[in-house]
Formats: sequence, C-alpha cells, structure tokens
Amino acid sequence: MPDPLINATIDLHAEHIDRETWISRIAARRGHRIMPKENAGADGHQRMTCPAEAGKAQCPSNLARSAVAGGGCI
Repeated sequence: MPDPLINATIDLHAEHIDRETWISRIAARRGHRIMPKENAGADGHQRMTCPAEAGKAQCPSNLARSAVAGGGCI
C-alpha cells in the first residue's frame, strides 16, 4: 500500500491534509484489502487471497514471482 494511504490518519492529525483528502485516502485503501477465496470451511477457517492475486493491486513480490515462477504472492 502506498505511504500516503498508510499515513492518512497521521497526516490528518498533523494537519498536513484536510478531511476530504483523508476520506478519499481511506476509501482508496479498499483496493488493498485481502479478499475471501471461498466460504469458511466446517472448521471455521476461511482462505483469503492477496489483492495482487485478485487483480486489485500490484506488488513487487507478485510481479517478480509471475515473471519467474508463473505467479503468486510470497
């Protein structure tokens, strides 16, 4: 996740950004969340997929692995 999205609340409290910018940065975080692959199993465990695997974001580890080993996040 880019630093401006990570530090959105810190920047707001330090008065480096206004509330509208903060709201848009928080909303932009949605593309970086992990997503469920399927429903939880009988034991209650649920498998998740990283945003890069879901096509929602790009990460250096995913780009490197896809070029070398056929895809996947570390």
